[in-house]
Amino acid sequence: MGRIRHIEHMCTPVAGRAGEYCGRRASNRDVTEVKAAKQALVESELKYRELFENMQEGVALLQDAI
Repeated sequence: MGRIRHIEHMCTPVAGRAGEYCGRRASNRDVTEVKAAKQALVESELKYRELFENMQEGVALLQDAI
């Protein structure tokens, strides 16, 4: 069985020197890994947001000032 791949497709018209329509230029790029990474980030953010919002204890975030 095949795998699902996600692509980004770009298509632009091409004009000749006199401005006449000559055709189209197209390109495709496989963005499957980018899409998966974005989805993982969304899921991670949701997980930690829920954890933080449902905590019974307080949390303090300290940043070192240099």
